[in-house]
Amino acid sequence: MQFVVLCYVQLADFGMSHDMDEDYYYKPKGGMIPVKWTAPEAVLYKKYTTKSDVWSYGMVMYEIWSLGHKPFEELNIEEVRSVMFSLYC
Repeated sequence: MQFVVLCYVQLADFGMSHDMDEDYYYKPKGGMIPVKWTAPEAVLYKKYTTKSDVWSYGMVMYEIWSLGHKPFEELNIEEVRSVMFSLYC
C-alpha cells in the first residue's frame, strides 16, 4: 500500500489582480492591505506598479529565506508606515 502526501503552497493572491491599461494602477477607495508586505508607494499613495509587485515578492522571499520570520516583525503597522514615510518621502 502506498501513501501520497500532497502539499500545496500559495504564492499569490489574485484578489487585487486586474487588467492594466497603463503602467500603474491607483486604488482610490479604502480597504485593508497587508502593509508589511506592500511597497512604500502603494502604502503611502495607493499607487501600484510592477515595481511594487517586485517589492511584495521580495517580502515573500524574505519570509521563506528567514524560515518564517515576518518582514518588520518587531514593528507595529503605524511604526512601519512612519518608517516608510520618513525614508520614502
